[in-house]
Amino acid sequence: MKRFYIIVLLVSAIFLYPQRTEAQEYSKEISISWAGTPLGDEETLLPYGEYLQLYDNPLEYMFSQYDGPTYMTGNIIAEIGFLKRKRWSFSVAVAANGIWKDCYSPLTDAKLGRSSGFSVTVMPQWRFYWKNSDLVKLYSSVGLGLSVGSFDDKTQSYGSFQLGLLGFQIGRRFFVFGEGGCGFLYMGGRLGVGYRF
Repeated sequence: MKRFYIIVLLVSAIFLYPQRTEAQEYSKEISISWAGTPLGDEETLLPYGEYLQLYDNPLEYMFSQYDGPTYMTGNIIAEIGFLKRKRWSFSVAVAANGIWKDCYSPLTDAKLGRSSGFSVTVMPQWRFYWKNSDLVKLYSSVGLGLSVGSFDDKTQSYGSFQLGLLGFQIGRRFFVFGEGGCGFLYMGGRLGVGYRF
C-alpha cells in the first residue's frame, strides 16, 4: 500500500510541475477516464421485473437454467472538450461499458455458458466553471445524449442525461480530474487524466 501512495505522489508531482511560467490559453482538451456503473444499463438492460417471473408450471421453474451475478466493467469514457470561454466549455463524451453473467444448469450447477453485452453512450456536455485558474479548475456540468445497449438477446436505444454536481481538474497542459454526479455516464464518480492543446 505504501508503494501505491508513493506512485500517486510521483504522478501528481509530474502533473503539477509547471510547464511554463506564463499563463497559456488552450482551445481544446482530450481526456480518458473510468467511472462506476452507469444508471441506464442497470435500469434498462437489467430490469428488475425479469427476476420476478411467474411460471404456469412449477416444473418449468425447477428445470430452467439460472443466472449467476451480473458484472459490468464500468464506463470507459473518452472525451474531447472545446474551451471557448473563461466560464464555460462544451465537450462530447463517448462511453463504453461491458456486461456479462454466467448461466448454470439447475440440476448439476454446471456452467452452461455466458451472456454478454455492451452499452455505448454519446453525450454532448456543457460545463460551467466555478473557479478557472491556471492550475486548478472547479466546475459543474450537464449533458444530454443517446445510449445504445445490447444484453441477453435484447437491444435498446434510449435517451440519456448526465448531471455532474462537482468536478475538479488539477494541472496545466497535462491534468488529472475527478467528478461526482449521476446519470448515464456514471453514478457516483469518475477519475481520469487529460491533455490540453
